[in-house]
Amino acid sequence: MKVLISFLLLSAALLSSAQDGSDIWYIRVQALDTSYLQEFAHLDFYRRSFHGSPLDTVSIPVNGKPVKFVERRKDNGFNNWFIEQYLESLEMVDKVKLRIEKCQLKEIRADSVLVINYFACYDAHNKRLADQAFQQQCWFKKDIITEVLIHRER
Repeated sequence: MKVLISFLLLSAALLSSAQDGSDIWYIRVQALDTSYLQEFAHLDFYRRSFHGSPLDTVSIPVNGKPVKFVERRKDNGFNNWFIEQYLESLEMVDKVKLRIEKCQLKEIRADSVLVINYFACYDAHNKRLADQAFQQQCWFKKDIITEVLIHRER
């Protein structure tokens, strides 16, 4: 009996240590449904971004004008934190660098997703300008999204 209990305890310890440190659920865009509405997320465009794979760029309208953003992903395959993922503008926009630090899922249709993008602004020295943060709604076609990174609370 002691051997069985020892085996079960060892098995449980091994299984629990096998969990990664991530606070992100990775959801394929085709699997999105209304249960994800209001969740905070990051959209992964074109190709799945992981383990240092090439990062994609995407054009996103900001105040009615297209702005190119690049995916910034910190992914070591084990500890992946939602707060360390973002999209960053390739160019300065009105003298600031823009980051989309998260989005919130507002509507999911068969071919598109409506989100509220949460923008942060950074100066030329990479200092966050808290008083210039803003939000904007944006529709994205599902065919340019490969995966959605959902923030899961611990």
